[in-house]
Amino acid sequence: MYEKYKNNHYFQAAFGKDCVDAGFIKGWVGVSMERDIFLQFPELNIYPIEVNYKNFDELSCFTVIEYLFDNISKKKMHFIRPV
Repeated sequence: MYEKYKNNHYFQAAFGKDCVDAGFIKGWVGVSMERDIFLQFPELNIYPIEVNYKNFDELSCFTVIEYLFDNISKKKMHFIRPV
């Protein structure tokens, strides 16, 4: 589920995105999900989620769910500029 939202850019508002015209645009949390997770939960071995999810205990699992819920956002419409 996490990869589906990540691959569909649901975390861009929180962690930024690359823009053709403006370069990298920073999100409201910053630029790195890994850094933010480590700073908030240094005692838990959470990130990268794609690798560590198999080893999550109950606390880690609910921590990740809450963290992702707090930082996910609905995608905005993308417009293609005429050439």
